[in-house]
Formats: sequence, structure tokens, C-alpha cells
Amino acid sequence: MPLRLAPKPLEIGPLDGFSKSDIFKAEATGERLANIVADIEGHSVIVFDGKWGTGKSVFVQQWAGLLRNRRHPVVYFDAFAHDHLDDAFFPLLGQFLRAHNKSGAPLQSKRDSLVAKARPLLRTVPAVLADIGLRAATGGMLTAEGIRDAAEQSEAADKGIAGVMIDECLAFVDKHNESIQRFRRALEQAVAQLERNDAISPLVFIIDELDRCRPNYALSVLERMKHLFAIDGVCFVLVTHLEELTAMVQHAYGLIDADAYLEKFYHRRFDFEKLLLRGSEELRKRYVDHLATGLEIDGDTELARTVIGNLVRIHSVSLRDQERIMLSLALFYAAQPMTQQNYYGYEMVPMLATMRQIDKGLFDLAASQDLKYADVSRFLRLAQWKGVDTEQVEHYWRLAAVDGFDGVKQEDKATRLSEWNLRSCRNAVAATCSILDRFGRVT
Repeated sequence: MPLRLAPKPLEIGPLDGFSKSDIFKAEATGERLANIVADIEGHSVIVFDGKWGTGKSVFVQQWAGLLRNRRHPVVYFDAFAHDHLDDAFFPLLGQFLRAHNKSGAPLQSKRDSLVAKARPLLRTVPAVLADIGLRAATGGMLTAEGIRDAAEQSEAADKGIAGVMIDECLAFVDKHNESIQRFRRALEQAVAQLERNDAISPLVFIIDELDRCRPNYALSVLERMKHLFAIDGVCFVLVTHLEELTAMVQHAYGLIDADAYLEKFYHRRFDFEKLLLRGSEELRKRYVDHLATGLEIDGDTELARTVIGNLVRIHSVSLRDQERIMLSLALFYAAQPMTQQNYYGYEMVPMLATMRQIDKGLFDLAASQDLKYADVSRFLRLAQWKGVDTEQVEHYWRLAAVDGFDGVKQEDKATRLSEWNLRSCRNAVAATCSILDRFGRVT
């Protein structure tokens, strides 16, 4: 069976919503959020705040389809895909013009007038003109050549800034502010006419992966959003981890209270893990099952699903870390087929792969044969396991722990164990750890 080095990406069409890929059973949450958005008047910015690897991107792409089917024009903007650019203005404008709902792209007819209003703003973002990727960044809506031609024909391009005359500088500032107001009014007028194009307000502008961007670009997205695109009829949804953004602000501006600075950019924060992970135990189990199928693991997937499912549930492991655990397992099985693996070691592979991701220090003790049973017992929490013979699991780990032999039942000591058994088990666990470190390491 071919080895996959990443889970199969979910195929989420622009109008699919949750109908074809709702592995998180999140449709009800999506419906409630859509109801909230539909009631919003004026301008709004909401934040889906969650750590990296909690399923935010999958959810918002599904949610975007649900909103489009409700006739809301929706933009999905992957900020990280554009952070090779110097400024966020044109990527944001290009995606704004591509907003679409179930019936099409209601702002398409406004493209020329909005671009015309954007021309005088070019002088504030000169670095954009040098970006080779401008056409791709705006989905073909804008090109550097076209913008240059337009700028050359404009009064601003003819006059420029002499740079030495104060009155000319002041005149430029006045014109710039006036240009911003004209641009914002044009956006508002375009959005206000959505009803004529089988669309309803608000337009929902989703900005994803902001916390993965270069700090300067992430802050450019926020500032352009606030100062140029914050208009009535548009609801921005920032999909990010605010803790990461806070660190960016502190680094860029040296602010002590970076949280207070960021709060100026949004109106409402939703804790994504609380929002989505209602019934999180079941969600994590479903995702383990999804990964086991998607990665096409060769080993005992039933054992892996049960063991790893219990551990990720008990330790509240993120979805991203679950991916790393399952990929590590797939790499191990590819490197060391079951026919070549010691019995004890193979039975414990799923637990060791999970331990390596969650508690590397404990894994290293297992690798060096210095593991104590009390430590591994605190990690396993066998009393909380479901659907597996925990007595057998306990037996294996007592054999693998340096002080576990005293806890083995007397009849087992008499009939099943010997010094060879103990050495064999510990050696097998150490060998398994070595293979996981060499072939199953996932970053």
C-alpha cells in the first residue's frame, strides 16, 4: 500500500458547506454563527481565536459555503498565501472584488469604479507595484502594468511630491485623506446595492492564517482592514490565534499592553475550542479514525485507533498533534513491518508514538530503559480508557518499566515471566523508540 506523508486534504467546494465533509459534526455551530452574522448591522469584526491545529481553517471553509447558500457574498482570504508581498491593500481589494454567493459575484460590475477610486492610493503603497506576484495575489483582477498605466494618467502621478515644499506635502496629505474617503464611499455604495444582485448583507470577509504570516504583513492586513475596508455592510472574520498576534505587536511596536492595541481591531471574540469542541472527546476520536483511513496505515489500525483515541482524549491533544502522531505511526509501520517487529514492542507502538508527541521526556526514559512504572501510569491514566483491555496494557508496561516487576501478579511471575522476558520486553520497547526517532519523526 502506498505511503501518504500527509492526510488527504478535505475537498470542500465553495458551496458544499458541511454537507460532504463534516468530520467535526460542526454544522449546528455553523448555523448558529450564521444566524448571528445575519443579524449584524453596520461594520463588524469578529475573531475566531484558537491555537494552531484546532481545525479552524477546515471549519471556516465549510462555514463559507453555508453562508454563500444563504445568499451572503463571502470572501475566503488565506493571508499566509500572500505574505510574500509587502503590502496587503491590493490582495484585500482583489479578493473583495471576487466575493461571491450562491448566485455569482455580485460586486463584479463595480470592479472598474472601485479600481478607479483605488488609483490615488497607489502612492501610499509603492512597494506593491514591484511585486511580480500581484496578478496572482488578486486573482487576475489587477496587474502591475495596468496600475502603472492608470497612475501615470492620474493627476497625482503627474504632480507627485516635490519632497522639499511643505505646502505640497500638506496638499498631498489632504488629497490622500480625500482619496481614502472616496474609496470607502465607493465600497459602501457597492455593498449597499447587494440586494439588487440576489445577495444579502453583510458581505462576510474571512481572513485566515493571520498568525502564520510575517509580523509586518500580518499587521499590514489588520491596518488596511481597519482604515480602508471597515465599512457598513461588511463583517470581517479573523481566524487566528490572538496570543501569536499579541507577540507580533509587542515585537513590532514595543507595546507592553499589546492586547489593548489589538482590541481596537475587533468587536467580538469567540474562543474557537469552546465554540467547536463541544463534545470534544467524540470529535478527537472521529479525527483519529479519519486520519487512520486517510493515511492508509498498514499496521493494526483498530488497535491504533483505540489506543491513540483514548490518549488524545485524555490529554486533550490538538488536531494538528493528532496528525503528527498518526503520521509518525504510518512511517514506523512502513519502516518496520509487523513480521519484523518483536511482539511486545509492536503492541506498544501506538502508545509510544503518542508519548513521543505529548511527553518527549517520558519517551526518552522508555528509550533508555530507565522508565518507572509510576511515571508511565500517570501518563496512561488507564482508569479512563474505553474499549480496550487495560489489564493487558498494564502488564506490558510493568514489563517495560524498571520497577514494574513487583506489581506483576504472582501467578504471572511464576508461569509467564523470567529474566529473559523482562530483558526482551525492555529491549523491544527501546528498539521501537529508536525506530520512531529515526523514521517516525514528524516536525
